[in-house]
Amino acid sequence: MIGGGALTVRAGSVIATMVAASIALALLLAFLKFDRKLQDVTVVRLAMAAEEVRRQTETGLALGLDLAELEDLTDVLQRAAQTRDVLRIDLWDEGGRVLFSSDPALLGTVADKTGLENDSSGHYRRRVHNEELTLTSRLNNSFGLTVGDVAVHATLAAQRRELKDVRRELLRSSVPLIALALAVTLLAVGLTVRLSSASAARKEDENSHENNAKECDKESASELHLTLEKRLAAAIARAEHARREDATR
Repeated sequence: MIGGGALTVRAGSVIATMVAASIALALLLAFLKFDRKLQDVTVVRLAMAAEEVRRQTETGLALGLDLAELEDLTDVLQRAAQTRDVLRIDLWDEGGRVLFSSDPALLGTVADKTGLENDSSGHYRRRVHNEELTLTSRLNNSFGLTVGDVAVHATLAAQRRELKDVRRELLRSSVPLIALALAVTLLAVGLTVRLSSASAARKEDENSHENNAKECDKESASELHLTLEKRLAAAIARAEHARREDATR
């Protein structure tokens, strides 16, 4: 049988591990949720810049001009690129060639569309590579045909720094919380085991007393039976002796 101390250690270790794992999992989920929320906020900010450029570009396309024939888009892109964390904004044709950009050095180059995936809304495509987030929105002409894309490129460095700070704060606050939870768990397990052991010992004492009482009752009954047999034998012997004396007379 496992002793009370060993049982406390084993049960406490198992339960404490489960409690610590639950707290760690909850903190991890909270961190991932914050990461997703922060990225969604960044996407919303980039989408606003992309929509501003798309509206002004499609206004020119509605006049019947081709995308490459539009003018004054460089200033539009540079103004929109002043949005927080935005690195640059490009306009691509259908083949991915950069027709306009807030960074003139990229004009005429071919954009890399690898890894762009549709988001949940279906209006945008996004890609996260290292610390850069790319968000694209399709450009349509007056006939509803897609003629290119607006591409907004933003850095995630500030977001990563915020996540680092949050992770540091979570770790700083979680260590005392986990330690407190482990201490309370071990204390609760110890008290439970001690109370169970005390209850078992009390029950064992009661059973022992009951067995002793039964043994005493048995011994008393046996002694009484022997005493009655002796007295009965003595009475029979006296009666037999008296009968013989009467017969002799």
